[in-house]
Amino acid sequence: MKDHGYPLEEDDTLRVLLVGCGVMLHARMQECLPRESELHIAHDVFAAGMLAVAHPPTCVVIDCAIGREQALHIAKSIVDRSLDDIVCIALLEREERSLKANTVFADNFRKPFDPDLLIERIQTLTGGRNSLCA
Repeated sequence: MKDHGYPLEEDDTLRVLLVGCGVMLHARMQECLPRESELHIAHDVFAAGMLAVAHPPTCVVIDCAIGREQALHIAKSIVDRSLDDIVCIALLEREERSLKANTVFADNFRKPFDPDLLIERIQTLTGGRNSLCA
């Protein structure tokens, strides 16, 4: 509808999809996301695809421990199917090459990292939708 000039109601809800991420990051994200935000968890490619269709994310955080090619496939599929801008962030092992150059990933975080820095980066990249805790 957006492509045909029909006005759409603006939705400022921050929707974060975590793919293959650990429990500690999930718990910290739940603490920091405002009530009106949505946090969805997927542990594999299939679940990520289903959640992205059912609840189009604002930001996707993918742990590349699920596999580098799978991470790229998930990010590209979600971005390609969306009418809105989606921010994708890759979580990498310390020795892994960056996925940022020439891909759909807006940023990379190398493990171990401070979850609060990731949360702050999500807020920056998504234009400050809602406010996250510090």
